[in-house]
Amino acid sequence: MGLAGAHSGGVMIALYPHPEVARKLALPGGEASEDLHLTLCYLGKAEDFEPTALLNLPGKIGEVAERSAALEGSISGWGCFSPSERTEGQEVLWAAVDVPGLTELRDDLAKVCAEMGAPPVDAHSYQPHITLAYREPGNGKVPALDRIPIRFDSVYFVRGSERIQIPLPAPAAQAMERGSAEPPTGVWDAVCTFGQYQHETVNGKPCVTVHDASTCKAMSR
Repeated sequence: MGLAGAHSGGVMIALYPHPEVARKLALPGGEASEDLHLTLCYLGKAEDFEPTALLNLPGKIGEVAERSAALEGSISGWGCFSPSERTEGQEVLWAAVDVPGLTELRDDLAKVCAEMGAPPVDAHSYQPHITLAYREPGNGKVPALDRIPIRFDSVYFVRGSERIQIPLPAPAAQAMERGSAEPPTGVWDAVCTFGQYQHETVNGKPCVTVHDASTCKAMSR
Protein backbone atom coordinates (compact mmCIF):
# COMPACT_ATOMS: atom_id res chain seq x y z
CA MET A 1 0.00 0.00 0.00
CA GLY A 2 1.32 3.44 -0.91
CA LEU A 3 0.88 6.80 0.74
CA ALA A 4 -2.82 6.40 0.60
CA GLY A 5 -2.35 4.49 3.66
CA ALA A 6 -3.09 8.11 4.28
CA HIS A 7 -6.34 6.49 5.40
CA SER A 8 -5.03 3.01 6.32
CA GLY A 9 -4.80 3.91 10.01
CA GLY A 10 -7.87 6.10 9.98
CA VAL A 11 -11.61 5.96 10.50
CA MET A 12 -13.81 6.47 7.48
CA ILE A 13 -16.97 5.53 5.63
CA ALA A 14 -16.16 4.37 2.12
CA LEU A 15 -17.29 2.58 -1.01
CA TYR A 16 -15.18 -0.17 -2.60
CA PRO A 17 -15.45 -1.05 -6.32
CA HIS A 18 -16.07 -4.65 -7.28
CA PRO A 19 -12.77 -6.56 -7.71
CA GLU A 20 -13.00 -6.76 -11.51
CA VAL A 21 -13.42 -2.98 -11.76
CA ALA A 22 -10.64 -2.36 -9.23
CA ARG A 23 -8.26 -4.49 -11.30
CA LYS A 24 -9.01 -2.39 -14.38
CA LEU A 25 -8.27 0.80 -12.45
CA ALA A 26 -5.10 -0.30 -10.67
CA LEU A 27 -1.89 1.23 -12.05
CA PRO A 28 1.63 -0.28 -11.98
CA GLY A 29 3.38 1.07 -8.91
CA GLY A 30 0.15 2.55 -7.58
CA GLU A 31 -2.34 1.50 -4.92
CA ALA A 32 -3.17 -2.21 -4.74
CA SER A 33 -6.48 -3.05 -6.40
CA GLU A 34 -7.96 -4.39 -3.14
CA ASP A 35 -7.23 -1.08 -1.43
CA LEU A 36 -8.88 1.17 -4.03
CA HIS A 37 -11.86 2.96 -2.51
CA LEU A 38 -14.00 6.06 -2.68
CA THR A 39 -14.01 7.90 0.65
CA LEU A 40 -17.40 9.26 1.65
CA CYS A 41 -16.48 10.59 5.11
CA TYR A 42 -13.00 10.62 6.60
CA LEU A 43 -13.29 11.09 10.36
CA GLY A 44 -9.65 11.17 11.47
CA LYS A 45 -6.95 8.86 12.78
CA ALA A 46 -7.97 5.72 14.65
CA GLU A 47 -5.76 6.62 17.61
CA ASP A 48 -7.70 9.86 18.08
CA PHE A 49 -10.76 7.88 19.16
CA GLU A 50 -11.33 5.88 22.34
CA PRO A 51 -11.86 2.13 21.74
CA THR A 52 -15.56 2.45 22.59
CA ALA A 53 -16.08 5.69 20.66
CA LEU A 54 -18.36 5.53 17.62
CA LEU A 55 -19.56 2.12 18.78
CA ASN A 56 -23.06 2.91 17.54
CA LEU A 57 -21.98 4.51 14.27
CA PRO A 58 -22.24 1.32 12.15
CA GLY A 59 -25.88 1.02 13.22
CA LYS A 60 -26.55 4.63 12.24
CA ILE A 61 -24.87 4.01 8.89
CA GLY A 62 -27.16 1.02 8.46
CA GLU A 63 -30.21 3.25 8.97
CA VAL A 64 -28.97 5.65 6.29
CA ALA A 65 -28.18 2.75 3.95
CA GLU A 66 -31.69 1.38 4.41
CA ARG A 67 -33.11 4.65 3.07
CA SER A 68 -30.74 4.61 0.13
CA ALA A 69 -30.15 2.08 -2.65
CA ALA A 70 -27.32 0.51 -4.60
CA LEU A 71 -25.51 3.12 -6.69
CA GLU A 72 -24.63 2.83 -10.36
CA GLY A 73 -22.62 5.11 -12.61
CA SER A 74 -19.23 5.19 -14.28
CA ILE A 75 -15.59 6.08 -14.00
CA SER A 76 -15.48 9.15 -16.22
CA GLY A 77 -11.80 10.08 -16.46
CA TRP A 78 -8.58 10.84 -14.61
CA GLY A 79 -7.55 13.78 -12.49
CA CYS A 80 -4.49 14.91 -10.56
CA PHE A 81 -4.21 16.80 -7.27
CA SER A 82 -1.19 19.05 -6.88
CA PRO A 83 1.51 18.18 -4.34
CA SER A 84 0.83 19.30 -0.79
CA GLU A 85 2.19 18.88 2.73
CA ARG A 86 -0.52 16.33 3.38
CA THR A 87 0.70 14.19 0.43
CA GLU A 88 4.36 14.67 1.38
CA GLY A 89 5.05 16.61 -1.80
CA GLN A 90 3.67 13.98 -4.17
CA GLU A 91 1.02 14.33 -6.86
CA VAL A 92 -2.17 12.35 -6.40
CA LEU A 93 -3.52 10.57 -9.49
CA TRP A 94 -7.20 9.72 -9.19
CA ALA A 95 -10.18 8.41 -11.13
CA ALA A 96 -13.23 10.66 -11.46
CA VAL A 97 -16.54 9.07 -10.46
CA ASP A 98 -19.92 9.99 -11.94
CA VAL A 99 -22.58 8.24 -9.84
CA PRO A 100 -26.11 9.68 -9.41
CA GLY A 101 -27.22 9.66 -5.78
CA LEU A 102 -23.68 9.50 -4.38
CA THR A 103 -23.62 13.10 -3.12
CA GLU A 104 -26.97 12.67 -1.38
CA LEU A 105 -25.77 9.50 0.36
CA ARG A 106 -22.59 11.24 1.42
CA ASP A 107 -24.48 14.23 2.80
CA ASP A 108 -26.77 11.98 4.86
CA LEU A 109 -23.80 10.08 6.27
CA ALA A 110 -21.89 13.28 7.07
CA LYS A 111 -24.90 14.56 9.00
CA VAL A 112 -25.07 11.36 11.07
CA CYS A 113 -21.34 11.55 11.83
CA ALA A 114 -21.65 15.18 12.93
CA GLU A 115 -24.57 14.30 15.20
CA MET A 116 -22.36 11.70 16.88
CA GLY A 117 -19.59 14.23 17.48
CA ALA A 118 -17.30 13.11 14.66
CA PRO A 119 -17.84 15.48 11.72
CA PRO A 120 -15.93 14.57 8.53
CA VAL A 121 -12.54 16.18 7.97
CA ASP A 122 -12.48 18.61 5.00
CA ALA A 123 -16.26 18.50 4.87
CA HIS A 124 -16.49 21.63 2.70
CA SER A 125 -14.07 20.53 -0.01
CA TYR A 126 -15.45 17.10 -0.83
CA GLN A 127 -14.81 15.80 -4.35
CA PRO A 128 -15.70 12.16 -5.00
CA HIS A 129 -12.78 10.22 -6.47
CA ILE A 130 -10.78 7.01 -6.21
CA THR A 131 -7.10 7.57 -5.48
CA LEU A 132 -4.97 5.41 -7.79
CA ALA A 133 -1.37 6.44 -7.18
CA TYR A 134 1.00 8.89 -5.56
CA ARG A 135 3.95 9.99 -7.68
CA GLU A 136 6.67 12.58 -7.98
CA PRO A 137 5.53 15.86 -9.61
CA GLY A 138 5.74 15.87 -13.40
CA ASN A 139 6.35 12.13 -13.54
CA GLY A 140 4.61 11.31 -16.82
CA LYS A 141 1.29 12.08 -18.43
CA VAL A 142 -2.12 11.06 -17.18
CA PRO A 143 -3.04 7.78 -18.97
CA ALA A 144 -5.98 7.54 -21.33
CA LEU A 145 -9.11 5.94 -19.91
CA ASP A 146 -12.29 4.56 -21.44
CA ARG A 147 -15.50 5.06 -19.48
CA ILE A 148 -15.93 2.13 -17.08
CA PRO A 149 -19.33 1.20 -15.59
CA ILE A 150 -19.26 0.96 -11.79
CA ARG A 151 -21.71 -0.22 -9.15
CA PHE A 152 -21.60 0.09 -5.38
CA ASP A 153 -23.96 -2.23 -3.47
CA SER A 154 -22.40 -1.86 -0.01
CA VAL A 155 -21.03 0.93 2.13
CA TYR A 156 -18.18 0.20 4.56
CA PHE A 157 -17.31 1.51 8.01
CA VAL A 158 -13.52 1.31 8.19
CA ARG A 159 -11.48 1.65 11.37
CA GLY A 160 -7.81 0.89 10.87
CA SER A 161 -7.61 -2.55 9.25
CA GLU A 162 -11.21 -3.48 10.16
CA ARG A 163 -13.98 -3.16 7.58
CA ILE A 164 -17.65 -3.58 8.39
CA GLN A 165 -19.77 -4.14 5.30
CA ILE A 166 -23.26 -2.63 5.26
CA PRO A 167 -25.38 -3.56 2.22
CA LEU A 168 -27.20 -0.95 0.17
CA PRO A 169 -30.58 -2.42 -0.83
CA ALA A 170 -31.41 -2.98 -4.46
CA PRO A 171 -34.15 -0.69 -5.84
CA ALA A 172 -36.49 -3.68 -6.02
CA ALA A 173 -36.07 -4.23 -2.29
CA GLN A 174 -37.10 -0.66 -1.56
CA ALA A 175 -40.17 -1.09 -3.72
CA MET A 176 -41.06 -4.26 -1.83
CA GLU A 177 -40.78 -2.37 1.46
CA ARG A 178 -43.34 0.11 0.13
CA GLY A 179 -45.59 -2.71 -1.03
CA SER A 180 -45.32 -1.66 -4.67
CA ALA A 181 -43.65 -4.80 -5.96
CA GLU A 182 -44.02 -8.55 -5.67
CA PRO A 183 -41.50 -10.23 -3.36
CA PRO A 184 -38.52 -11.39 -5.44
CA THR A 185 -38.05 -15.09 -6.03
CA GLY A 186 -34.86 -17.06 -6.01
CA VAL A 187 -32.31 -18.35 -3.54
CA TRP A 188 -32.47 -16.45 -0.24
CA ASP A 189 -29.26 -16.31 1.79
CA ALA A 190 -28.97 -14.30 5.05
CA VAL A 191 -26.08 -11.84 5.11
CA CYS A 192 -26.35 -9.95 8.40
CA THR A 193 -28.66 -8.58 11.04
CA PHE A 194 -28.23 -4.85 11.50
CA GLY A 195 -30.33 -3.01 14.03
CA GLN A 196 -33.95 -3.71 13.14
CA TYR A 197 -33.21 -4.83 9.63
CA GLN A 198 -32.42 -8.25 8.26
CA HIS A 199 -30.20 -7.86 5.21
CA GLU A 200 -30.39 -10.76 2.79
CA THR A 201 -29.58 -11.55 -0.80
CA VAL A 202 -31.79 -12.94 -3.51
CA ASN A 203 -29.77 -14.58 -6.26
CA GLY A 204 -26.79 -12.66 -5.00
CA LYS A 205 -28.48 -9.24 -4.94
CA PRO A 206 -29.12 -7.37 -1.64
CA CYS A 207 -32.67 -7.26 -0.33
CA VAL A 208 -33.98 -5.88 2.95
CA THR A 209 -36.85 -7.06 5.14
CA VAL A 210 -37.87 -5.78 8.57
CA HIS A 211 -36.51 -7.87 11.42
CA ASP A 212 -36.86 -7.61 15.20
CA ALA A 213 -33.29 -8.50 16.13
CA SER A 214 -31.28 -5.85 17.93
CA THR A 215 -27.75 -7.22 17.65
CA CYS A 216 -25.31 -6.33 14.90
CA LYS A 217 -23.76 -9.25 13.08
CA ALA A 218 -22.35 -7.27 10.15
CA MET A 219 -19.62 -9.08 8.30
CA SER A 220 -16.08 -7.75 8.58
CA ARG A 221 -13.11 -8.72 6.49
